[in-house]
Amino acid sequence: MSGFKLYRSRIILSLSSQAYKRVHKLSSQTSTEPEFVNQQINKQIKLNDESFIKIPYNEQSITNQQTIKQETQSTNQNIQKTETNPTQTNEQLVNVVVKSTMQNNNIMSYQHSNNQNVQSLSTIVDKHDLIQTLKPELKKEITIFNSQNKQQPNNSPQQKQQQIQQNGHLIQSNNKAVKKEIKYFKACGLHNIGNTCYFNSALQCIINTPKFNDKFLSDDIKQEFNPKHKQVAVQYWRLLKQMRTTNQNSENPVQLKQAITNSTKKFGGHRQEDSQEFLRALLTCLHEDLNRVTGKPIYKELSADLNKQTLEEISNTWFNYFKGRDNSLVTDYFTGQLLSRVTCSVCKNQSLAFDNFQDLSLAFPNIQGNQITLEDMLKYYLSEENINQYTCGKCRQQRKCTRQLEIWRLPDILVIHLKRFYYKGSMKKKINIDIKFGAKLDISQFIVNSTDKSTLNCQYNLYGIVKHYGDLNFGHYFAECKHPYTQKWYQLNDSSVSEIKPKVSYESDNSAYLLLYSRI
Repeated sequence: MSGFKLYRSRIILSLSSQAYKRVHKLSSQTSTEPEFVNQQINKQIKLNDESFIKIPYNEQSITNQQTIKQETQSTNQNIQKTETNPTQTNEQLVNVVVKSTMQNNNIMSYQHSNNQNVQSLSTIVDKHDLIQTLKPELKKEITIFNSQNKQQPNNSPQQKQQQIQQNGHLIQSNNKAVKKEIKYFKACGLHNIGNTCYFNSALQCIINTPKFNDKFLSDDIKQEFNPKHKQVAVQYWRLLKQMRTTNQNSENPVQLKQAITNSTKKFGGHRQEDSQEFLRALLTCLHEDLNRVTGKPIYKELSADLNKQTLEEISNTWFNYFKGRDNSLVTDYFTGQLLSRVTCSVCKNQSLAFDNFQDLSLAFPNIQGNQITLEDMLKYYLSEENINQYTCGKCRQQRKCTRQLEIWRLPDILVIHLKRFYYKGSMKKKINIDIKFGAKLDISQFIVNSTDKSTLNCQYNLYGIVKHYGDLNFGHYFAECKHPYTQKWYQLNDSSVSEIKPKVSYESDNSAYLLLYSRI
């Protein structure tokens, strides 16, 4: 072999060895879990939009030096047999690296059987996907080597070593794009641990909330925990992580339920409860555990005087005061703002107040027929209503007044509660009126005076529904959710999970109880 060919083979061998080590590093990297969790998890790396490989996490599964030496010798033999064509040499090098990597890391892909009693997890990964991932980097190495060799055939050993290091940094930079966030692309159910369908259905909607849970799966989540109390947030994190990495069809939420019970006694035991009430309690607990404000300032009453400030200035003042006391990942995504105007029927004085909300609770108006649209319910919610007993701030007496709400700030996640359960004195009933709503919702028609930047985008996509069948005495909750990564719709009925067809419009639904929309 000529001196040039021998020199070139050594450089390629060095590059191949570096590429192998980087591929091997992907399977032996340490867990990114917060320090309070001591459990093994399965990590996934997405190579392209259609294929995934699974690398079992095991700190003890490290290839010994003897195996590496044998593979290096095998690689060297393959290099010596190759022609001087850069493209051919590249492809053979990639095949060697892929083969050795697959043998030592037991790379496998999942094939989920439709039979719930059989879990098949032993299909072989397509080597072509991994080849396509590594091939561009090695091509770049050989191209750079060829151009440098032609221009400087008599490089010194120091220059050669510097070039090899530069090529190594180039591959390392390109390989960062291959590493993906740990996600599991499978819908997962929740065990019913005793009349907990109300719990499971609301929880599934939060579990499938887009973007919100990406923060929980990031490495920065530890910094979000409130040092004074974090029990619910930690248990939610553990359950979310388990549902994203599990091979099971369903997981047990008993530890999260116990943590919520410790904070909110109402949801202890095995009584059937209201799903909307539980959703509020869950978000409240998560907010308190993630509140960035560790020492709340003393509470004070705020005023709204249009003679001193504009509506925009009053809104900002009230909202900033709120964030000075309550500021968390939950408020980032779920909190909106309403403007309330109360007008005295005698002196016409207006009392203004800005209130934050985490859901819009819509009552059913008196209608003719058995069907109503979601837009009609929103109009009714924002329409003027009469108040018989209200102390006017100017008259200082009890007056008849009118009150009207306006949407002033829009949250990224809009939760709508349809008040199907009617309570008045001893009278209790469930309202079974059909509601027509779409997979898309435009709120712009309900923005009247607000100029807040959050109202510039009023377009929402439906991603979660909590449904209730039955009556007040005997009923059942379940959820229908769009998976945040696969974008497929699933019916999540406790432990049972089944894929369903997405709908553009829900024409006549008398079971929808909670609707969750995410901003487009």
